[in-house]
Amino acid sequence: MRRPFRQWRAAGQGGFTLIELVLVLFVIGMVVAVAFPRFRNLGGGDLDSETRTLIGHIQGLYSEATFTRRTHRLVFDLDGNRYWAEVANVTETEGETGPEKTQAFAPVVTTFLRPVRLPRDVELTDVTAAGRGKRSDGTAYTYFYPLGRTDFTVIHLSQGDDRQVTLRVNPVSGRVTLDDGYREEFTG
Repeated sequence: MRRPFRQWRAAGQGGFTLIELVLVLFVIGMVVAVAFPRFRNLGGGDLDSETRTLIGHIQGLYSEATFTRRTHRLVFDLDGNRYWAEVANVTETEGETGPEKTQAFAPVVTTFLRPVRLPRDVELTDVTAAGRGKRSDGTAYTYFYPLGRTDFTVIHLSQGDDRQVTLRVNPVSGRVTLDDGYREEFTG
């Protein structure tokens, strides 16, 4: 008669099988693979991650303006190192010479366009928008128009003294090109 597997071990000996150890190592490996990218940013921001987020916001806002047929804008608070999206609300009032339309901007409440504060080690260096010039302090705007157009905009981000990137927003397609380093662009 054969003895069950558990009885092969001598009394008082404990341990794990090879299969149990492999499974535990596999689970630990999966947890590390998922969690490590998140832990990397605990000490501050990552320029690549923040750049990808900003590009996503720009392209999402371009699509939103085209889809809703309403003017939107991306507001850059250079002093506060943050940005957010706003949408134009048009109201019509009766004036002395007839109906008058006024446009006021309000924050966009869509989840993917929520306000973003950059981490302390990633800086919004400056923003240059066509027709409005270069701003390195205060507030700068990039407008997204209902018929699939936007302002040509150049945005510079930096991470400490180590690295800078340049983002250029195409006024026709809304696509963003990314270059390493600080690149000056003439926007007219």
